[in-house]
Amino acid sequence: MTSPLALISCGVDLAQAREWFHQRQKLYVGLFDRIRVVDSMDIVPAPMLLDATRAVEMHLTPIVLTGLAHRDGKTGQIGRGMVDLPLTPFTKAVDLWYSHSE
Repeated sequence: MTSPLALISCGVDLAQAREWFHQRQKLYVGLFDRIRVVDSMDIVPAPMLLDATRAVEMHLTPIVLTGLAHRDGKTGQIGRGMVDLPLTPFTKAVDLWYSHSE
């Protein structure tokens, strides 16, 4: 799950980043205390175990951050971005799961 501070590095303002983070927390089954996410001024357990059924029901998918490293391995990151994953793979996975469980 993408933390609000990571979203800020892609140009999202803090209020929007926190809203997206809290909306998407509902997609996950639980929290993993050993991995922490910085949520504004708080450090909270990371959401874990994405539930595809929840994603389909909520019509909401995780945000993925992308990054481009320079080919020389020394320059560092030369590009970054973010994308909402498409809902279709989640829908297909849920449909397939339920078709095999009947």
